[in-house]
Amino acid sequence: MFSSLLKYVNNIALGAENRSVSKYLDEATCVSADLGRVLSPQLGGWREQELLQATFDKFCYEGSSQQKYWNDESFRKHVRSRHSVGAMSDAAIQLLWLSFHFYAYHPFPRGLQPANVDFDAFRRAVLLTVCQGDCLLGTRELDWFWRNDAAFFRRAGFERIFRSIAAPETTTGTDPSKQQTGMTSSLSDTMDVLVMVGPQFMHAMPSPAKLEPVARRLFAERSVVGRRAATRDEVSTLVSLLLRLRLEKEIWGFFYHLGDILEASPEDEGLTEALVNSLVADESEQPIASERLLRAVDLMPNLRLRFHQLWAVLFQPLEATDKARSSQVPRTMSTHPDGAISLFAPCITIENGNRQIKYEQDTRITLEEVHISPGPEDMALSRLTQGLSHHSSAHVVLFTSDASAGL
Repeated sequence: MFSSLLKYVNNIALGAENRSVSKYLDEATCVSADLGRVLSPQLGGWREQELLQATFDKFCYEGSSQQKYWNDESFRKHVRSRHSVGAMSDAAIQLLWLSFHFYAYHPFPRGLQPANVDFDAFRRAVLLTVCQGDCLLGTRELDWFWRNDAAFFRRAGFERIFRSIAAPETTTGTDPSKQQTGMTSSLSDTMDVLVMVGPQFMHAMPSPAKLEPVARRLFAERSVVGRRAATRDEVSTLVSLLLRLRLEKEIWGFFYHLGDILEASPEDEGLTEALVNSLVADESEQPIASERLLRAVDLMPNLRLRFHQLWAVLFQPLEATDKARSSQVPRTMSTHPDGAISLFAPCITIENGNRQIKYEQDTRITLEEVHISPGPEDMALSRLTQGLSHHSSAHVVLFTSDASAGL
């Protein structure tokens, strides 16, 4: 009796809102376009808008219907206009193009035939990568997660990174809409997008039971092509780029650090492989199981942020790339320990309802060699701690037995 009365009262109070939500879900077709619209404020002001349009126009091609688009060659020319072969190999460019194409059509992955990206899809990829819009997926009003589990969304973000760098499946047999049991990552992603682009009523949020059938319908209406699991070589290529990423103090846009990508050297391979081994052990499993790669959530908590910072450097104003390169400190180490530390240094987050917000976007780390005079009292940890307590910035201390050996 009471439950029936409560249902009746709720229907009177929230009936219009519930009908509005149901109407959107029943008629939803342009979900990807709606996602771009919702994330649009993340791009910034008119300068960023003009930069984005100019970048697209500079390297776009024009189809038979006069529609402009980007393809893998457009992306290659864009990257090559800023970074040398030593800094960005052809394999790295192809991997990043796969990732860019993945985010351009989120949440409905496509095949690469043809691999064209129109301006709307191009803009959506930039919003999700450069502007860190991926971190907002699954939020209501771009503020709080609709599922009371911030860790779930953080894990999903890491999983998307590794899915994005893998090649599409050669067949459509893995279409998530045809899986009747379990919740695939792609369907979950689609539900997260639906809940953030539909009507934003506080007390009329759709339930998972309402969202899943809509997500399956949308998959069934599209030629969705899943991504296979990433291989060891693909993960190594990504980690190598993140190790060689250098950020400056200056920013562009909202909070995107200017930077550059240092050239690779044979000495770097050991550090790269060590980090990859921490995720996949010493196995050469092809492809690598998703659960194994997701160890990065705990082992390399800053990997996701560094991934977005890499994209910000790739699309920063061209003159900023030249400036960052000219101000670069000469390389004195054979490896990049600072880049490695930036991956596993703890993230500083604050809780905001169901959402974890990064307190700081700066992952720059500067290594300074400190010589300690001989004497047992000088080596005491208490003395070292006391010395660091006078500095306001965070510190990571590395102990080596031979300072001349490098790191």
